[in-house]
Amino acid sequence: MKINVGNEEVELDSEILNFNEASLNEFLTKDAGYYSYFHSKMIDAQYILTQHENALEATYSAKFREYKENGATDKMSEAMAKSDQDVVVIKEKVRNAKRCKDYLWGFLKSLDKAHENALNLGYNVRKEMNVFQNQHVKSLEDILN
Repeated sequence: MKINVGNEEVELDSEILNFNEASLNEFLTKDAGYYSYFHSKMIDAQYILTQHENALEATYSAKFREYKENGATDKMSEAMAKSDQDVVVIKEKVRNAKRCKDYLWGFLKSLDKAHENALNLGYNVRKEMNVFQNQHVKSLEDILN
């Protein structure tokens, strides 16, 4: 999946979340770099969202004031400001920025879970290797005795 963070296209490739016993070391080696990259993109997305929210608030307030100065009641000024085309366009930008930030947040959560699963797999592999190694040593002792 590709999302746009500002003018940059970011690919949320779920393949980087996949690993197995053979690719475990490679996954753990690259995991921190991926996390750092996507975390920085989430910070960028949060910044963009904040900019759009500030623009929405400023535009809405200006439109409300404009309608109020032209003689509309508070309720009418509010309704007109909310439906003003400039405000509607910025609201859509806010929705898109929130969506982008939420996708990045979810991807970071997936990276966290994949990292946790990788550590568990590594632990289990080490335990299995230890069991096999001990069985091998015991069978050699049995042969020698």
